[in-house]
Amino acid sequence: MKPQDLIIADIEIENSMADNHEQRTRRKNFYIRNGYQETDIFYTWHDVPYQILSYGGTVSQNEFISFWQHFEVK
Repeated sequence: MKPQDLIIADIEIENSMADNHEQRTRRKNFYIRNGYQETDIFYTWHDVPYQILSYGGTVSQNEFISFWQHFEVK
């Protein structure tokens, strides 16, 4: 795969206290089963913690931040 073929997905972090804990676990298992890899990239949006998964290569924290800079409203 070429770098432009890299796919990233963000998923809610598994949390046994969350109302949708089972759904979060199934979602993560689905992605892992289908070739996605966990990354060390985590962020919080609207008080919900997320993790980035990647498919087709690795992504760094800096690359992830750079990706979002393309969407900044000026």
